[in-house]
Amino acid sequence: MHPSFRPDVPYVYAIVELDEGPHMPTNIVECSPDDVTVDMPVEVVFDDVTQEMTLVKFKPAPIAPAEDAPVEETGAVEAGAEKPPAEERGEEDGHREE
Repeated sequence: MHPSFRPDVPYVYAIVELDEGPHMPTNIVECSPDDVTVDMPVEVVFDDVTQEMTLVKFKPAPIAPAEDAPVEETGAVEAGAEKPPAEERGEEDGHREE
C-alpha cells in the first residue's frame, strides 16, 4: 500500500444512488465501516485533496429528530437490489411527487 493511503485505512468504497437517479462510485466517510448499511441515507462531503482537485465523498445524513421532520437526503448506499415499482416510490412516469 502506498504510504499516502495509510491515514485513510480502513475505508469504505460504495456506490451511492443519487436522488436524481445516477449511481456514483465514492467513499463513505466520517463513520466506522461497521456502521455503514445498505440504503443508509447519506449527504455529500467535498474533500479538497489539492488546490486543483476535489473528491466527492459522502457521510451519514443526520437522523431526523421526529418522524414528521424529514431529513433531506442526497442519496443512499446501493446494494444491487432492484428498486420497487415507480408507483411504490411515489413516482409517475419517472418523476417523483413532491
